[in-house]
Amino acid sequence: MSRNRFETFLPVKTVSSSWSFLRKTEQEALFSSIVFVRASQEQLDEIRRTKGVVNFLYWLNAPAVISQQDIAGIREFLSRHNQVQTVHVPVRMSDSNDRSAVTAAADLKVAHVQNTERVLLASLGYMLVAPVQQPKAVPAREVPMIYPYFRYTDAG
Repeated sequence: MSRNRFETFLPVKTVSSSWSFLRKTEQEALFSSIVFVRASQEQLDEIRRTKGVVNFLYWLNAPAVISQQDIAGIREFLSRHNQVQTVHVPVRMSDSNDRSAVTAAADLKVAHVQNTERVLLASLGYMLVAPVQQPKAVPAREVPMIYPYFRYTDAG
């Protein structure tokens, strides 16, 4: 799709797998089978005809629109963390039936809970979770005492 001059974004996470004596790190898609594409309503048919595209992700019988704030939040979160997991969270609508009225979508919320950092992506219905490395406390080094000493030649 990049060849067709569409702006695409495929978020990836680092996964490590260990075999008998070999430890291997790979990158895999953060959201399986999802590639984000910036497109206008007129470009949707052209994207559907692209080889490899199955369909769009739908929300309330229309192609899902992911907020630019959530995309920026994903990029920023992945720039700070390598080992990221996704957790599906229920999306609740507000009292009105407006498609854009998803609760908690107004601002990107970052929370630090039990040595993890979490970001809620309300327009996607996911939460990104990453472990936070706690800085190890370095014990304060004691300054050694300097004792005067006499050399054998000084003891006269």
